[in-house]
Amino acid sequence: MSYKIAFISNGKSFIVEAIAKGLAAERVESIFYNFNASEVESLSGQKMIVFLSLDDMVSKNKMLLSRINEMCSTEKMPLYIMGYAEDVASVKESINPKIISGEYKRPINTRNVVEGLMEGLGSVEKRTKKKIILLVDDSGTVLHAFKEILEPTYTVYMCNSGREVLTFLRGRRPDLILLDHEMPGMSGPETLAKIHENERVADIPVMFLTGKSDSDSVMQAIGEGPQGYLLKSMSSDQIMKRLEEFFESRY
Repeated sequence: MSYKIAFISNGKSFIVEAIAKGLAAERVESIFYNFNASEVESLSGQKMIVFLSLDDMVSKNKMLLSRINEMCSTEKMPLYIMGYAEDVASVKESINPKIISGEYKRPINTRNVVEGLMEGLGSVEKRTKKKIILLVDDSGTVLHAFKEILEPTYTVYMCNSGREVLTFLRGRRPDLILLDHEMPGMSGPETLAKIHENERVADIPVMFLTGKSDSDSVMQAIGEGPQGYLLKSMSSDQIMKRLEEFFESRY
């Protein structure tokens, strides 16, 4: 696995070292950080799962805890905490409980912690694996413009008709279909209905691409059963943000 475990604590403890040893047996690398501003800040930009070992000194440092909260929130770094019940409760005054992937109250079983972290690693690896997007539009200009935006982050396949989509889905399974709402021949809604008729692919999420931004057109598109929509007039940053939020919501 490419992710590492960042243990943050006020000095190494026997329990933290025992957990790290258990992770090493599973071929997961652990790195130890002292609970101070410079070492916590050095985590920024790294692919890490953060494990915060609590004691009285850690749980009372609200400024540094707030920085950990900000970093884990903005950089999508999973956070696990371990400590006595009163320390766990105290920390939640500075760290949003919604970003805590797991908590362990002492006394603990180190094997249970290792298993929980391994499960978390599997989940984050799955979430960050390059997603496959099927891009569908009858306009070559739109296809190539969207492909240029998406391809640095996603694996992109392209189709220019509803019938081509159905043929594609016989042998491949994308993580998301971006489907033009208005196409000649088989329209977007008609293509979506055909996808939903096939049990093997009916659960693949579909978002409509539409060039119409007025509220009536958007509401009509949403009412036809997709998981969402993208306006063709959106900026590249808006498109990428919408897709990131969509995939995050799936997990």
